Amino acid sequence: MSATPLLELEATSALPMWASDPLLAILALVIVGRVVFVRERQLDQLITWLLFWWLCAAVLREPWMQDLLIDATPLTLSDIRLLTHASAMFGAGTIFLMVRAFSNVRRVRRRAVALVYAIIVVEVAALAWISEPARAAGAAIEELHDWRPAAYMLIYSSQMPIALAAVAAACIRVLRHGEAVRRTRVWAVVILLTGSVSAFDHLTRIANGFMLSLGVQNGFTVWRSESNDVLFLPVATAAAIAVSFPIFTAIRTRRANDPSSAAVGVLMPMWKDLSAAMPAISLQTTTSALASSVEREHRMRIECEDALYELLSYMRPEDRAEGVDPASRCEAITDALELRRDTGRASEPVETPGWLTDEDELLRIADAWSKRPATAGLV
Repeated sequence: MSATPLLELEATSALPMWASDPLLAILALVIVGRVVFVRERQLDQLITWLLFWWLCAAVLREPWMQDLLIDATPLTLSDIRLLTHASAMFGAGTIFLMVRAFSNVRRVRRRAVALVYAIIVVEVAALAWISEPARAAGAAIEELHDWRPAAYMLIYSSQMPIALAAVAAACIRVLRHGEAVRRTRVWAVVILLTGSVSAFDHLTRIANGFMLSLGVQNGFTVWRSESNDVLFLPVATAAAIAVSFPIFTAIRTRRANDPSSAAVGVLMPMWKDLSAAMPAISLQTTTSALASSVEREHRMRIECEDALYELLSYMRPEDRAEGVDPASRCEAITDALELRRDTGRASEPVETPGWLTDEDELLRIADAWSKRPATAGLV
């Protein structure tokens, strides 16, 4: 079945192969690198999943992949476009989960993750039913003139604005938070600006769907219906490059066969979480940029100890006591972080316990931190 010109325009990337193939390769390499080297924290795992869904959407828009699927499977170009939209929706769901993982001290439980993805599966099934007449005719959903374009675009294009609303709320909290360092505030502003552009893109899709269903044809509907999202792959690859630096840090740490490098690898997940929750503990110089593993270990230990010392006053006396196992200590630290976030009260001086100045015990706590189970209450 031949596809209509509008479907070909909508479903296929306009980037030439000489431009798209290197971008796809970079995106794939970053995903592999993060899977192998950056997987301890839940937030890091979700970032990798987001890149994976973006890669799926980008590859499905490539002419060579579409030709391969059409020749080897019963799929049509309309079906491939539906799969592309499904990948984008899974990406939006992952962004929502990333915000939850960033905003909460505890790990997002698996049931919450499964629930988000299950909702998207149901929505994709609904899109398949709504678009069935268009797919049977080899046409784009925008070429139908009934209720279907409005319903399709409402379901498909609402996912990203919902996720971006959660992102915007998190960024605003960062900007209003007195502890946020300048670098974090700059990133929050950049994310807000790029998120606003993406939200505008998806909201105009919804408006276009309703206008088409109402029989309105004008310059806006033509522009919106014929847009090709040519910048999607370059933007996705730029985002991948931005989150690729932890890969090189992890490789450098693993290649160095010395005790300090091993300690850095153990401390890294807890240090990242404490730095995100308590940015004031971080010094101006980026720790990961320090030249030697000895310097990085020393800086991480200082910042972790400073954070834990501030949290002591939020812990119960029995949680501050000696002899508590590392897993229970991590639970106490998590409770203290939540109490500090919720109450906002100033830390009160507390006598420093021996375990906080024990270098080996700090490593045991950091090791247990990266193995924390997902906990309830964070849907």
